[in-house]
Amino acid sequence: MPIPNLTLITNAQLILPNGVIRRGTVIVEGSRIGDIVDTVPGSLLLNQDNVQVISGEGHYLSPGLIDLQVNGAYGVDFNSAGIKAINQVLGKLPERGITGVLLTAVSAQQADMLKTVNTLEEVIHHKHPAKTRPLGIHLEGPFLSTKYRGTHPLSAIDACRVEDILSLLSPHIRQVTLAPERNRALELIEQLVRRGVRVSAGHSNADTEHFLKGVSKGVAGVTHLYNAMRPFHHRDPGITGIALADPNLYVQLIADGFHAHPYALEMAIRSKPLEKLILASDMMQLAGMPEKSSVTFTGQSVSARNGCAVNAEGNLAGSCSFLDQCVRNLVAWDLASFSDAVVMASTHPAEYLGEGHQLGKLQRGYLADLVLWKEDDLSISATWVNGELSYQNQQNFTRQNTQEPSANNQPTGHRASNGFSQEQLAS
Repeated sequence: MPIPNLTLITNAQLILPNGVIRRGTVIVEGSRIGDIVDTVPGSLLLNQDNVQVISGEGHYLSPGLIDLQVNGAYGVDFNSAGIKAINQVLGKLPERGITGVLLTAVSAQQADMLKTVNTLEEVIHHKHPAKTRPLGIHLEGPFLSTKYRGTHPLSAIDACRVEDILSLLSPHIRQVTLAPERNRALELIEQLVRRGVRVSAGHSNADTEHFLKGVSKGVAGVTHLYNAMRPFHHRDPGITGIALADPNLYVQLIADGFHAHPYALEMAIRSKPLEKLILASDMMQLAGMPEKSSVTFTGQSVSARNGCAVNAEGNLAGSCSFLDQCVRNLVAWDLASFSDAVVMASTHPAEYLGEGHQLGKLQRGYLADLVLWKEDDLSISATWVNGELSYQNQQNFTRQNTQEPSANNQPTGHRASNGFSQEQLAS
């Protein structure tokens, strides 16, 4: 039996499952984490033919980031793109530390939705081991509220019926975002849960009664809390109030600085058990494109303005920010330690998807989806997917910080009370 190739990432600050940051070495054997040790055993270095040693000095090492809501990036719209273009995006996402995604299909006419799902299924079936891992498909609509549809096309929402969603349930549908107040929604929720699909409430006008009924049937959480949903009211807390108060519900947060003010994010972080907080980007094809670029998204013209994606009316239409920037934002705004922000973007989405037994943790036997972050600015130095080096910023390695970092040395910053600098928000 051949000896697997070994990669030793040495002397890094490790983001461990319990939130502790500890200096150590991760030994990667083939596609998995073979062990986590304090010092490198000399016996591993005897056979230099299959051992690669990478210094993690001056860096944090974390699990790979997992984004539950990716509509596209780098000019590619997953609703309309072909297999080759989507794979090109998956090949670039490791630059941002993103090792797993739910490919998100947004509302469209039924024939177009079917075509999109078929394409995304093909991408998943033929996934490349060194590219960002497509963990499944997220259907965001079209079983949504017309009032809180955002940029989702009204005609697709009006036409959508329970049977249309059920006909889209290909093998890799992992999450469906829907409005639990719609006619026959409870029936749909039950059927989705029975098939192992995570149901999340979003783009919804549900009041307290409707949302509680949805939760009783299996709604697991809320897509982009605060955005595109009935606002909180003290006599009718609705989705927002219940999601913050119920310790069993997940909330997915967009920390790009545009979708929710840092104080709104802080309210969620203070209200919820840490393990129920998930960072997601909601990024679309303008992510990674130059400022003032314009694209067509859900049949509308959408432009990148001051770091966010807006339509002609000035309304948000997804995000331009990548998930690694959302992590940095929470740290810069003093809302979370780096280790907590990382687990919100890696461990928790993995557990939400039922992948927590093999993804989202630095732990022996887990798949080696790893990210090396510079300590001083939290930029990405390297990313591994399936144990393969998928991205490396050579400049970060040649300019390593050789000082001894403290185990408690977590980066902090200042949270603005009104408005945020472009340096903080640039993705």
